[in-house]
Parts: sequence; C-alpha cells; structure tokens
Amino acid sequence: MNIDVKKITIIAVVFILLFSCSSAPKRPMSVTATADKAETLYKTANSELAAGMTENAGNHLDQAYTLALSIDNTDLLCKIMLSCITKELQAQDGSPSGTGSIPAVSAGTRGTGPGIIHIGGNADGLLKAARKAAARSAGREKLEAVCSLYEARILLSKTAQTDTPDKNAAVHTLLDAQKTILKNEPYYLAYLYVTKGDAYLLAGDYEGAASCFETAAGIHTKNRYLQETGFDWYSAARAYSHAGNKNAALSAIYKALAYDRDAENTAAIGADYYAAALILTKGTYSSKEKEQAVESAYRSSEIYQAGGFYELAKKSFELAKKIGTE
Repeated sequence: MNIDVKKITIIAVVFILLFSCSSAPKRPMSVTATADKAETLYKTANSELAAGMTENAGNHLDQAYTLALSIDNTDLLCKIMLSCITKELQAQDGSPSGTGSIPAVSAGTRGTGPGIIHIGGNADGLLKAARKAAARSAGREKLEAVCSLYEARILLSKTAQTDTPDKNAAVHTLLDAQKTILKNEPYYLAYLYVTKGDAYLLAGDYEGAASCFETAAGIHTKNRYLQETGFDWYSAARAYSHAGNKNAALSAIYKALAYDRDAENTAAIGADYYAAALILTKGTYSSKEKEQAVESAYRSSEIYQAGGFYELAKKSFELAKKIGTE
C-alpha cells in the first residue's frame, strides 16, 4: 500500500500546532499599566515628602490620584489621600527657630502644592475620603487600620496646636488597637511607632519617645527604608536632646546623617547638621564643641543652599554666626 507522505506531513504539523497552542501562555485577565503609573507617582511623591519637596509631592499626588480614579483603584486612592494628609500636616510645621530645639525635617519645603483639589485640601476631609475608599477595598481591614494611624496623626497635630499634651491618651489607644492588624505591614507598623514617639515627645516623656523612635528605626532598617530610618534617628536625637542626654543625642543625629547621606536626602542632611550644632551647644559646652557646632551650622547652610532651600540656608548661616560670637 502506498503511503501519502504529503498527507502525513500535514497531519503532523496540525498536531504540533495544537499541542503548542495548548501550552502557550494564557491571555492576561487583568491590565495594570495605569495602576503601575499611579503607583510610581505615589512612591515618588512619598520620597519627595521625606525630602521636604512639598510642591513636587503635591503635583505628583494629584497626578497619581487622577490615574487611580480613572481605573477605580480603591487601594491606591486610599493610600494617595493618606499621603496628602502628610503633606497638609507638613505645611503646618514650623521652621528652625534657633531657640535650642531641633527643627522638624519637614520644615524644609520649597513651596506648597495644590493637593487633591477636587476633594478638599484639609486633613479631616482627606481622612473621610480615604476611609470611604478603604471601605470599598478588598483589603478593607488593613486599610482601615492604616487610616486610623493617620487619624491619630491628625489628633496629635491638633493636640500640639492646643498645647494639651496630657490628652494624648486617645492617640495611644487608637494606635495600640492597630498593632495586631498591621504586624505584617512593616512600613505602617514603623509609622505607628513614630507617631507614638511623637505623642510621648509632646507629653514630655522623652524616654518613651526615644524608645519608640528606635523601635521604628529597627523596623525600617530591616526592611531597607533609607529615608525613613534617617528620620527615625533624627527623631530619637530630638528626644535625647530634650532629655538633656547630649551624648545619646549626638550619637543618634550622626546615625541619622549616615542614613540621610545614603538616601541623598538634601533637606534631611541640612537639618542633621543644623541639629548637631544645636545639640553641641546645649547647656555647658567646651571650646572644641563650639568649634564643631560652628562648622556644622555652616555646612548645613551650604547644603541647604545647594539644594535650593534658601530660607533654611540663611537660618543655618545666622546660627553659625551666633554661636561663633558667643
């Protein structure tokens, strides 16, 4: 019997195609291009907030919000609005006063961004909107816990404005209730401890504050959050300085400086040197400490100047002159 070679070849090719098609990658059932862009903008904005670049952060948060809204991504919408709360609260912080207290890093702003204009630019309004987004999210429990962290931050800000640190018990209660829910969320768990540290600091419990800031630093370091770790040690230096522990304060501020250099965070580096000058000249100090303080203040001024933070550069320069003439 004759064999039709051509027919056999055709059948073989058909079988190969069938089997190759069955093993081909499945068509994706979700598209993440817009979400990825929004996430990138959101992360960029957070880095800018940590660097004191409030105007840039506000613009990027606006862009991220618009993208997240266009695809109804409730998780991103919630987190973006929470970052907007940070931006709004930063705008309320004072700048370095030269009175002996360490300035807040967030004072090094280049301007004030527009924020999320279409939902209102105040912290309470943003929190309300963030909670609505969290309620519609698949990860509702965790996002609502994160919202509670920012609620505590708002309460703390209001407490600071009314000068009633004895009422911080509500802040600690609210934060402690979120620990279990956020135990596997290192970024937010560390933020919880930072907020607790600020509450202790405001209440004058400097030992409690330093402990919380160092706990946050440990979490951030383990998870490789450079900018956040620098801020944790900066905050610890504030606590130790208020407690009158100069050696511990200097040790903490130099740790902050090391992390801020690694993060190339100009505003934070300038603040670290400014803080070092204040710590060195707090209370009784030697001629060597005075010399180191003047050098630190001048370096702070130069770094701020290089980064475009001209008002802060001027304050650092004035501090250097003041210490030098004492």
